[in-house]
Amino acid sequence: MKDIAMRVACCLVLVALPIASAQQTFAMPWWHPTLQNIAVNRIPGPSTHSPVDNQLTGILNALMNDDDETHDPFDCPRGLICRPDSIDNDHPNLDRIFVPAPPPANMAVSIGHFHPDVTASYRAGVAISNTHPNMMQLLASSLPASHPNVDTQLRNPAAHPLPWWHPPLAAFVSRRPAVSFTTSVSSFHENIDTALAARRPISATHPSVQSLFAGVLSATHPNLDQILRNPATNPLPSWHPDLERYVERRASVQFTTSIGAYHPDIDASFTAGTPISNAHPTIHNLYASILTPTHPNIDAALRDPTNNPLPAGHPPMSQFVVRRAAVNFTVSVSSFHDNVTTRFANNVPISATHPSVQTLMASVLSATHPNVDQILRNPA
Repeated sequence: MKDIAMRVACCLVLVALPIASAQQTFAMPWWHPTLQNIAVNRIPGPSTHSPVDNQLTGILNALMNDDDETHDPFDCPRGLICRPDSIDNDHPNLDRIFVPAPPPANMAVSIGHFHPDVTASYRAGVAISNTHPNMMQLLASSLPASHPNVDTQLRNPAAHPLPWWHPPLAAFVSRRPAVSFTTSVSSFHENIDTALAARRPISATHPSVQSLFAGVLSATHPNLDQILRNPATNPLPSWHPDLERYVERRASVQFTTSIGAYHPDIDASFTAGTPISNAHPTIHNLYASILTPTHPNIDAALRDPTNNPLPAGHPPMSQFVVRRAAVNFTVSVSSFHDNVTTRFANNVPISATHPSVQTLMASVLSATHPNVDQILRNPA
């Protein structure tokens, strides 16, 4: 502790400030302990204290009532700084003469509402994490040039106790109000805290959470996307609030779209990595009214299911479709009409004068069914 006190106090600079009366005051660094307490309790200063005799002795001697008396020196090893026991008991109050300067403007570093009490944590020997923002850089403009490295101290407070006169660490921070911001997630989105505790990362296609919360995060807050994509090496501090408090779960989606009776099983096809065809109706547009702006494009996912796996907790896609009953409708053709299935399999198109099959089947086709005439005229 003495070592820290010595290194810090050596930077003391006293500046004479004229006042209205004959008495003068001297401005000390804002962090310097008050001298009256030191004098009354006879607390010696560090032997490495910066010299002040040249600044003070001549002025103080001039203020002495007795012209034959000179003021005792201040500098160590024999001066008042190291030997305060020689100060007279009836000496004028030192705090009226030696006045701490006001602290620097904008000295306080902004911290989150839930950040632990910095003074109590340091006294308890609780070290900051390796991912904690660099405090030496943030406080550089407020610290004396010889101040020990703050990050070294905060990462091992037990080995670096603060001197008794050091200002409380809470004086260097400004606590922000609690964040009330939330972002909307789907009703079936997995529990974020559970996933993080299980060290389960978000997918590469997950929307950027950092961008969503940019407006409420401090400049020193670690990147949210990096944390969520690698929770194993970015654990939240024990005091951090649950992440679930920052999301608002939407109501369960009841929307469905109609598909044909013979449509393949959607979940089985997706799991097997089977892409939809280029001629498949656009699915994203069908569900646009219930999708969030950050939802990945459904068509892109269905055309490349291997590289777009569904996130954990996503409901089966069959939940969002309703399968129509098998079509019993038939159209009468002549006895000598070619076999329709064979003709199509052999890529033989119908003639330009063939009746419109689309029109004939219109009443039983879904709105998203491809145009039957276009298919039959270009089966390849």
